[in-house]
Amino acid sequence: GHHPYAYTERGPFPEETELDRYRHALHEGDRALGELLAGLRARGLDRSTVVIVIGDHAEAFGQHPGNFGHTLAIWEENVRVPLVISVPGAPAGVRVREVASLIDVPPTLLDLLGIARPPSFQGASLLDPRKRVALFYTDYSLGLLGLRDGCMKYIHELESGRPRLFDLCADPAEQVDLATQHPDRVLVYRGRVRGWSSAQVAMSRDA
Repeated sequence: GHHPYAYTERGPFPEETELDRYRHALHEGDRALGELLAGLRARGLDRSTVVIVIGDHAEAFGQHPGNFGHTLAIWEENVRVPLVISVPGAPAGVRVREVASLIDVPPTLLDLLGIARPPSFQGASLLDPRKRVALFYTDYSLGLLGLRDGCMKYIHELESGRPRLFDLCADPAEQVDLATQHPDRVLVYRGRVRGWSSAQVAMSRDA
C-alpha cells in the first residue's frame, strides 16, 4: 500500500485515520491474492506452483516522531515486511526465524526448484542454515545505513556518523539505544555497513 491508500471497496475497518485506510488497502490486496490462489486451485495448478508473497517495504504511522510512509527512515515499521512461501507438498506452518532480506528470495526459489544459483546473486537461500545478516538503507533523508544481526539492529547516520544500536528481542519498539554500552559491537557494525555502502556505490558506477 502507498499513500493515499486507495481501494475500490471498503473493508471491515473504520475510515477515520490514515492507518484505517491503509488497512482497507491491505484488505483489498488480500482479497485479490485469495482470488489468484482460488484460480490456481480451480485449474489444478496449485499442485505444481510455488507461490511467494512479499512486501517491498513496510509503512510507518508515527511510531517514531516524524516517521510516516516508508521512505524517510529504517525503523522496524519501515523495513519489516511479510514473506510467505507456499510449496506444493511441503508441511504448512514452518517458520524460518533467521534474519532474512528480500535479496534472499531469488536464491531460495532456485533452491526449492533444484536450480543452481548464479554467482552474481547477493542473497542466500533461506534453506541454508548458516547465520546471516540483513543490510538496508535510505537516501531520502539523512542518509541512513542499517544492519540486522539476530536480535541486534544497528543504524548509522552517514552525515553525522551517529550510531544507534537496539536489541529488538528485548526492545521491539526501538526505544532504548545501546550504542554507548557496546562500543566494540558498534565498531564492527559500522565497518560492515560502510564497506557494504562503498561496494554498492562502486557497483552502481560500473553498471
